Amino acid sequence: MDNTRPESFAVYEQKRPHKNLKKIAASFSLLTVFGSLLPITTEKQHTPQIASESVITPVDDQFDINKIMEIKMQIHDAKLSQQAEARKRLQNFSAWVSAVSRQQPAIRNHPLYEIFEELSNCESGEDWSINTGNGYYGGVQFAQSTWVAMDGQRFAERADLASKDEQIAVAIELQNEAGWDQWPTCARQLGLY
Repeated sequence: MDNTRPESFAVYEQKRPHKNLKKIAASFSLLTVFGSLLPITTEKQHTPQIASESVITPVDDQFDINKIMEIKMQIHDAKLSQQAEARKRLQNFSAWVSAVSRQQPAIRNHPLYEIFEELSNCESGEDWSINTGNGYYGGVQFAQSTWVAMDGQRFAERADLASKDEQIAVAIELQNEAGWDQWPTCARQLGLY
């Protein structure tokens, strides 16, 4: 670094030799320390100098626009990825709901379903797995011969081993073939005939 005073400083000292000399000296010290950041020249310059920056050209502007567009595309891609992930989660949820609803047989929508729930309350206290040893099994108290004749064994060996829905499906088939006479006491109590 050059420690000589620039001409502009000397001229300033001649105009005001004693006033604010300490401030000027301190400023000059700072300028010489940071001279590489703010170069002082003896020539008058009408154009301001910007330290360590280049003049922006249209090419640089284009680069900045491209960079901005690249960032915008990355944000857009991230949003699309998040939306795709959300759609995938929704599809998985929808598939799960479909699977659960398929597990509930259509028999539950049958108009006689609730009637057989009431009938089983009378027959067995709504105990769908009851086996008291009296020869009748399950919620609506099927005789084993009736269970076999109605092909109940497609679900389970005996009615008490079948699910509630399976027992009601067989009971609906039996009621369609033989009417309410298969459950004479409880059907009468419920006003079914």
